[in-house]
Amino acid sequence: TRVALRRLARLGLLGAPVVEELLEAYDFAKRLIKGLRLAQHRPPDCLPTAGLGLERLARELGEPGGRALLARYRETAAAVRRHYRTIFGAPC
Repeated sequence: TRVALRRLARLGLLGAPVVEELLEAYDFAKRLIKGLRLAQHRPPDCLPTAGLGLERLARELGEPGGRALLARYRETAAAVRRHYRTIFGAPC
């Protein structure tokens, strides 16, 4: 994914700011999935939205707290959706 995004930027198909934001989102998603796997001892299927599990996960990912982690997740997901729609159009 990282190589493909950088190649798209080199070819001029995606702007550098878009690629950087998507790379940051990809890295965040990978860390989040890894953190969920470690916390749940099984493949992750959902992000906790409250409680000790969320606070622990936030600390493991270097976020100041659960609310901050959820806010970052929402902002990241919104940015990726925005870029997807710009590049590919609205989903079917």
